[in-house]
Amino acid sequence: MGIYENNLLALSKNDKVLKQTLQEISTNTNFEIFLAQDASVDSTNIIDIRDSTSIYITQANQEIIKKLQEFQEYENYPYLYFFGIGNGSFYKKLLENKNHQCIMIFEPEIELIYIALNLIDFSKEIIEKRLVINLSSTIDNAYLLKSFLNNSKFYLKVHRFHIYSEFYDKYMDEINRINSSMIDGLRQALVTLGNDVDDLLIGLEQSLDNFPNMIKSATLQELIKKSSNTKLAVIVATGPSLEKQLPLLKKMQDHITILSLDASFRILVNYGIKPDIVFSLERIKFVEDFFKDISSALCKDVIFEFPSLAHKDAIKAVSSEMNYYMRRDFYNKFFELDDWGYLSGGSSVANIAYNFATKCDFKNIVLIGQDLSFAEDGTSHSKNHFFGEDEVSTDETYCNLEAYGGNKKYVKTTFIWKVFLDFYGLQIKDSKTDTYNSTEGGARIPGTLELPFRDVLDKFTDKSNTKNKIVLNKPSQESSLNYLKKLKSKKLEAVQIGKKMTLDAMEVLQGLDNFLLETKDFSEDDIQEKIQLSELEELMTSIDTIKAKYNLEPFASLYAPLLSASIANHEYDTACVVVMRENTEYTKKLKHINWIRVQYKWFLILITNIDKIVGIYQKSISKDL
Repeated sequence: MGIYENNLLALSKNDKVLKQTLQEISTNTNFEIFLAQDASVDSTNIIDIRDSTSIYITQANQEIIKKLQEFQEYENYPYLYFFGIGNGSFYKKLLENKNHQCIMIFEPEIELIYIALNLIDFSKEIIEKRLVINLSSTIDNAYLLKSFLNNSKFYLKVHRFHIYSEFYDKYMDEINRINSSMIDGLRQALVTLGNDVDDLLIGLEQSLDNFPNMIKSATLQELIKKSSNTKLAVIVATGPSLEKQLPLLKKMQDHITILSLDASFRILVNYGIKPDIVFSLERIKFVEDFFKDISSALCKDVIFEFPSLAHKDAIKAVSSEMNYYMRRDFYNKFFELDDWGYLSGGSSVANIAYNFATKCDFKNIVLIGQDLSFAEDGTSHSKNHFFGEDEVSTDETYCNLEAYGGNKKYVKTTFIWKVFLDFYGLQIKDSKTDTYNSTEGGARIPGTLELPFRDVLDKFTDKSNTKNKIVLNKPSQESSLNYLKKLKSKKLEAVQIGKKMTLDAMEVLQGLDNFLLETKDFSEDDIQEKIQLSELEELMTSIDTIKAKYNLEPFASLYAPLLSASIANHEYDTACVVVMRENTEYTKKLKHINWIRVQYKWFLILITNIDKIVGIYQKSISKDL
């Protein structure tokens, strides 16, 4: 098997779309390849015959050597991003450095990818995902958001986007588009961490309070199994375009499954529409405003699906039986109550509703009222929205997005709506169910099929059949009691796990504290003469021991997600130390000392917040007594 075939085989495991695109190419027509006398890949130059520009201005191998020397500055960067693949040789050599966990390339010309993959065998690096090659025209925000939902998001402070050579300057519009999308993707990935550890801990406390009632209610899996009482699920959001869809929704409500957001519920029932399921997401008290003073008659036969971390006042405001689901917050997995989990998909309740719909047996999903933008008159929400049509001010405009229907029209959006939209794009790309956007207004949602609401209903609704009420079975009393015993046992285990980590971390912290006190006034000469590398390496080993425990189960699932918000800012500083060069004994010592200083702060944050979490578990245990 040749070089190109090896690369295609590797792509078949990680990037079938790029493989398919490459297989449509039989040869390069826009570019000519020039080999130097030594006929080595390093010496290969490539000319764009359309404008007579070359990737390498002088000798290719000499330019690659020079570029590798320049990139010694980045030798400790785990993640590197480039625009342009060149002849590929530079990247093969760069990947010899095992510090580079992933190199991502954006190339605007499919023929240049074709040429590079014919010249160099990247199959091992592609399979290991240390090299990711993208045709830049296929890249959107959803792809980049998914790419950054790992530790690379912590490298925001040291993020760089490198243009491979001057040859690629002619693609500056594309370079700017990709770079802008990358920054958006990084920022949006950081949103998933949360921004307030105390807020996350409130969610934990409320979850522990709600679990006893949750295990008595019908499970999420039961709801998923029985919810497809029609072929079409309609997710109703609260955008400015919703009002025009309400007459048709009311007329057809007996023939479609209506999935309402909490903020949509009051609008629907006031219009005479009864949804099948109402989803909520937030842990905060204000959710009660969406339900208070709505009569029990209007709530009858409606299934309310609330997160396990819902506020008690929001739960009390609903004049109907409550059901629960768990979000894919990892601490939920620890309690082994999987029948009530898991829904995820982003920071919007609409994303949660969509995630639910894709788990069911609906043939099609349609979105209405999902503008994710301001209307032409500047309104942010539908008429009769509880908090008003102008809940969000146009002063919060973040950028312009392509409007529903295209035609070179654009609408204004906020940063958080952009986050919701990009998560939608990510979800829809992964979904096997056709998704129609029938909002007929607002922003375009990538991956959806745009079709008027009336046309979708005509196409997918059986008007001769009236849907059946969704009837759910609850767990038996015996089953609920068994779950309750398990819950108590898991809470006690959680306390022990937290206390053990605190004791281990405190022991290491004491050593770090002693070292930093002794060396706080050291000069450069003192560092050279009085500090031994072996001493620093011993401290770093003790740090690594705790960091390893942090990432091991069950601590990694139970505590780490709750600590993510408090540790995030620290991780940015850690990334800055990670990428520091250490090409002399002094710079190596200095990097180690900076690492110890940063980790000292990490240990303080870790211990303080573990104590808070342990306190919440102990408080919950005391309620069981």
